[in-house]
Amino acid sequence: MFTSLANTTGPVVRSIPQCDDPLPVLLLDTTSRPTIGPYVLTRRLAAGVLGDRWLALHTRTQSSHVVNRFGFGREAIDRTRFLDTMNRAATLNHPHILKIEYFDIDERGKPMAVTQFVGDRDGVLTLEMFLRQKGGSLSVEEAKRAAEQLLSAVAYAQSEG
Repeated sequence: MFTSLANTTGPVVRSIPQCDDPLPVLLLDTTSRPTIGPYVLTRRLAAGVLGDRWLALHTRTQSSHVVNRFGFGREAIDRTRFLDTMNRAATLNHPHILKIEYFDIDERGKPMAVTQFVGDRDGVLTLEMFLRQKGGSLSVEEAKRAAEQLLSAVAYAQSEG
């Protein structure tokens, strides 16, 4: 289930400090860490194409998540579009689409979305990263499987609007 606090009053997100703490999540004192809703930020991940990414711990489930804070959203229309898009995207349920679990606009007007943490130390293993690991080329079977997964996800998302 996804959540947005966009209609609540007051700041939802405390300021996010520079935090590159390599300690495992279980060893962290989460009381002194910044929070976003039920998520405690534990360390910065490698930046994504659209903005900053943070590893976060869900306080109730003790599960790992990624907080994506996007670099766009300065205009009110951008934030409205973001919330509309997230409302639609959060309903998608497909094995090759990362589930959006939480989204909002922070106190500085920056859009953010939270997904489960999957992949390696830096998060999602993208096709580009996988291709680099394989020396720049995939076997026919690997390329076929990757294309089928990608096309399946795109077809499903399009069919859902």
